[in-house]
Amino acid sequence: MTQGRSTPRIKQDYDEYPTIRQEILQWQTIRFTLVTVSAAAVAAIIGFTVQGLYPWQYFIVSDLLFIFLSVTVLLTWYAGTGNRKMGNYLIVFYEEEGKGWQSRMGVINDLSEHKAEKVSLNTLLTWFYLVLGLASFLLVFVNVPPKGPLPSPFKEVLSFGSPILLFGCFSYTLDLLRHHSSPGAYYRKLWRIIKRAEEVGMHRDEVSKFSHIPEHKLEEKIECLGGEKKIKDLGKGGMKRLLQDVARFSQDT
Repeated sequence: MTQGRSTPRIKQDYDEYPTIRQEILQWQTIRFTLVTVSAAAVAAIIGFTVQGLYPWQYFIVSDLLFIFLSVTVLLTWYAGTGNRKMGNYLIVFYEEEGKGWQSRMGVINDLSEHKAEKVSLNTLLTWFYLVLGLASFLLVFVNVPPKGPLPSPFKEVLSFGSPILLFGCFSYTLDLLRHHSSPGAYYRKLWRIIKRAEEVGMHRDEVSKFSHIPEHKLEEKIECLGGEKKIKDLGKGGMKRLLQDVARFSQDT
């Protein structure tokens, strides 16, 4: 058996494919569950809970909603990142010839002209969470100016300052979800490097010491090789040179 044909052996010895597919589905279910729970929670709190509050307490509810939504968005982002890692793991280790669900799904997304394939789920989730965040922020203006037992010097700061600050934090999590989710192509290249390193006998410690691999530099080096599938033709020395060249750029910058 050649070094480039190790996938069947891996699949036979460690039948991970069904398990990982199931885990991907579970994480995706969690993402949709988080959206559903968030919408229900915000709607319930705005529609029912605030009716019995003192006027100055609206900003407290707004603050709590922003904290809740920020945590929810971060979990959504984390689950999506994990899914991309696992999906591209399957492509590299089990669908090398492009024959499998993950690979075929990528091809049909490229071929289709419909907008549904061009708009990412992260984009849709970002807009949905933004609507929930704006609804939470509007609570501050339900009763303006706020009145109540708080000492007057703190009213304006607490009723407007804290929601604005937390809305800024919430906006950061939305930006993370929308613009800073690592693309699947990056993980696919890293998995190919890990796979080839195993095939040529490199210990995982020899690979993991090259940490913080910059995506654009990795893309550049792999293009010089002739594409990411050329990684499977590299020997142990070639793999080390590839990692050293990319890691050196990371250290220099």
